[in-house]
Amino acid sequence: MKRVAMVMVALVAGGLSACGSSEGGSGGGKGPVVVGASGSLTGPLSPIGALLQKGYAQRVKEVNDAGGLDVGGTKRKIELKQLDNKSEPNLAAQQARTLVTREEAVALLGSNTPPINNAIGAMAETLRVPLVMGLNPIRAFLSGSKSGWNYAWDQFFDERQATTVQYETANLTQTNKKVALFTDNEQDGIAQGRLWTENAKKYGYTIAYHAKFPVGTTDFSSFIRRTKASGADIVIAQMIPPDGVALWKQFKALSYSPKLAFCEKCGTNSGWGAALKSSAEGTSGLGNWLPQPDRPETKQVMETLGKQIPNAHDLGLAVSGYTAASILFDAIQAAGSTEPEAINEAIGKTDKMYPVGRVKFTDNAYGVEVPMLQWQNGNGVQVYPAGGDAKLQTPVAGLK
Repeated sequence: MKRVAMVMVALVAGGLSACGSSEGGSGGGKGPVVVGASGSLTGPLSPIGALLQKGYAQRVKEVNDAGGLDVGGTKRKIELKQLDNKSEPNLAAQQARTLVTREEAVALLGSNTPPINNAIGAMAETLRVPLVMGLNPIRAFLSGSKSGWNYAWDQFFDERQATTVQYETANLTQTNKKVALFTDNEQDGIAQGRLWTENAKKYGYTIAYHAKFPVGTTDFSSFIRRTKASGADIVIAQMIPPDGVALWKQFKALSYSPKLAFCEKCGTNSGWGAALKSSAEGTSGLGNWLPQPDRPETKQVMETLGKQIPNAHDLGLAVSGYTAASILFDAIQAAGSTEPEAINEAIGKTDKMYPVGRVKFTDNAYGVEVPMLQWQNGNGVQVYPAGGDAKLQTPVAGLK
């Protein structure tokens, strides 16, 4: 296997510096505790992967600036070693093995989307090393292991709840209640497409048309013509960012102007606005974090990551990484050990308030509450639940 380029984030008191593996490994002594991450720093998922890494780096910096983790009575710094999986699941799995077997990582932090996170999770199970992740919808995560997960832990939204928010948001305005679904063939596209179909009747909506397609589709014209013929006022899509951008451009070119349009995963980072400019206006999508001032670390997150990342969609992605790192580091301290089995056992006992809520795992998963954001004036603003930043705007301004 070719050695891939590594981004090693080694945080020491006062700042960041690149360095090699810790002397004598990370399992004992007073050297740094090595944690590994295979991230989508390039490729189609890079707008998400880069933000996840910012969350990891911020939490590592905070721990190290405070003197490190107390591991069995000894303060030890965290050394985060990160590889670029180029948004490729097979490469991500290989890198997880490299991080553990060659770089002596005692635990792993996740990447994004089910194909990549589940691939890393399968390797973590094989190596019997704990992995804490976010940005992996829970139903898709659970379906990734027929025998259940033992070493992989996920904190993100549960699709059973998240696939009702689009209808609850749509209830804020007048439509003909006809919906066109656009879902790709990744695990989350399949799971959420099924749930949106099941939930439609409950909320008084009809699925007028459902377009299903493989990841990497570039020509959506036939699907759009069928959508227009169906008379759907509402579009709900689940797809990777480049495919979503192509779909929206073709909506515009073929003069399809829905009253509401949701683009999940595709439209939930600042790359959406950068790629589509004014055509992004009015796109709705789930936020990745619902800030609550009464939660510990919320003020800290807003004063650090919040100042670095002004876009609400992007900030939520970084907070997911920050939270995953916090859960893992707390578990290492609780275990008082860098032995993977001890860390894994401590993760399973997690019952603590974090920026995303009180995390307590059931079947190795925790469901995060998420808001609905809409692109208005170049940023994602909360339109549901009520009490957010703004009111829902219709029809979709960027597609008029």
